[in-house]
Formats: sequence, C-alpha cells, structure tokens
Amino acid sequence: MTTLAAPYSVGVPQHYTAISISAAVVALVLVLLLQWRPLGRLSFLVPYLCIVAGLGFAAAFLRSWAHSLAGLGRTTIPYVGVAVPIVVAVVLLFIVLYDLWPGHPTNRTTALAATLLPAFGPEIGGFIGYALATALSWLAVTGAALIATTFGV
Repeated sequence: MTTLAAPYSVGVPQHYTAISISAAVVALVLVLLLQWRPLGRLSFLVPYLCIVAGLGFAAAFLRSWAHSLAGLGRTTIPYVGVAVPIVVAVVLLFIVLYDLWPGHPTNRTTALAATLLPAFGPEIGGFIGYALATALSWLAVTGAALIATTFGV
C-alpha cells in the first residue's frame, strides 16, 4: 500500500530556484518587449509582469536578502530600525498602486518598485499585509499558469 507524503514533509522541489529565476527572466523579457513601439498599447501590463518577475526573484533569493537587511536595520538603528523595512514596503506598495490606477504611465521607478514589492511586502503586517499577500499569491498563480500554458509545460 502506497501512502502519499504530506506537502509540508516533501520540502522544496528540486530545481525550484532555477525554475523561479527562469520564470522571472521570462517576465522581464516580456517587459522589455512591451517597451517596443508596436507593442506600446500593452504597456499597462508592465507593472503586473514586474510583480511576477519580483515574485520569482523573491522566491529564489531576494526575500531572504530583504529580510536580512530588515534584521540589520533593526539591530543597527536602535528605536526606529524596526520601522524602516515597513516604511520601505509601504512606499513600494504606494508607488505600485499609484501606477495601477488607470491613466498613469509606467516608468522605471514603478517597474523597480513592482519588482521589489514581493520581497519587501511581507514586512507589512495586519490587514494590509494580509491583503497584499493574497494579491501577490493570486498574481503568482496566474503568472505561473500563463507561463506554463504559453510554453506548454
């Protein structure tokens, strides 16, 4: 009789980092293609693709780097060091949400903020952090499904 292992006991799949970085690079290549003039009408997709790229980088390595920088800020700056990563995450979230509002063109600041948001976003707690985590999870699943469907994986 064969029993299935519980998902938490399986651990991280083999080649997870390579898959995450590959998905992020595919999203960034699509962002670069949308900068091309004939595809300019689809430029509203740039922040979403940058978030998908940020999710891939955050899953691979960027989240651990951001969390270690947050820990460094907590120990280096005595009383306000705890708030620094939260302030960074809130500023990144504001930049991305402002650009997602209809009629605002995407610029490099927004693309960078959207790429870094998945790494710094978990520093926000409470309802806003929960809503952000839910939105990022939805974008991760949607982005993975689109990439898998497009490339026949």
